[in-house]
Amino acid sequence: MKLTKPSVFFSFLCLVGFSFFYACTNDEALEPTPCDIYGDVSFKDDIQPVLATYCYFPGTDQACHAAQGGSAPGAFEDYAGVQAKLNLFPKRVLQDKDMPPEYSTEGPTQMQTCDLELLRLWIEQGAQDN
Repeated sequence: MKLTKPSVFFSFLCLVGFSFFYACTNDEALEPTPCDIYGDVSFKDDIQPVLATYCYFPGTDQACHAAQGGSAPGAFEDYAGVQAKLNLFPKRVLQDKDMPPEYSTEGPTQMQTCDLELLRLWIEQGAQDN
């Protein structure tokens, strides 16, 4: 049997098409994580800056979760304050995503995906004071 150029080309297209179809059926295994976070998440280096951005706004007079003058329960400026309310983080922050609240007048009203991922990983890793 002699192969012609059109039959070789058609065979090549079928192979490529099958490869794309097969790759698309396994998307779950190939999907990348939204953020490049590797290793241990540090409270001091990773989590405190996130909390400062969304929770206690250093240098402002309208801090929600600040030790001095905070308008919401819990002071998140140090590990002890965060640890006292950590049991609420998985539901309120990660699942319901209602923190920070939409009505907040200071700072952002919605956490970025990578910041949520940092918090999730930190909690998953044992929420260490590191």
